[in-house]
Amino acid sequence: MSGDNSSTLYRALVQRFNASPSAANGNCLIQMLTVDGFLVLRIQGKATGSQYQDLVQAAMEVVTGRNQKALIIDLSLCEVISSSAIGLIGFLMMNCSRLKLQVYMVNKHETVRKSMRVMGLNKICTEADNVDDILDGRLTTGIPTAQ
Repeated sequence: MSGDNSSTLYRALVQRFNASPSAANGNCLIQMLTVDGFLVLRIQGKATGSQYQDLVQAAMEVVTGRNQKALIIDLSLCEVISSSAIGLIGFLMMNCSRLKLQVYMVNKHETVRKSMRVMGLNKICTEADNVDDILDGRLTTGIPTAQ
């Protein structure tokens, strides 16, 4: 793991993602954070927008910008999710899998969990009850990344 996750260039990539017009609207906030070497994609509110293309490119730049311990997709505060937002998540998961980067997903709302399962995304990640279990190392077993 590279120890320079806080470099200016890397911070600029994360800030660019978070500043995207698609990352925030009246109903939804999509943020990317780095916590102890983990990359966290957090979606809050109602992710019902249809235009997330700019986030895909920015997210991939962040994912490939530094070695990460894992990607955590935090949907614990996401109430509803559209197919476009699921597409963003799926794209990130598939690319992380190709990069041999472990992916975790945290769901709280049953409608969001069902949407992820219908799309089969639960098969390429490890589901967790909360982010703290992942960060603290309490979640040690899970589905390995696809080969």
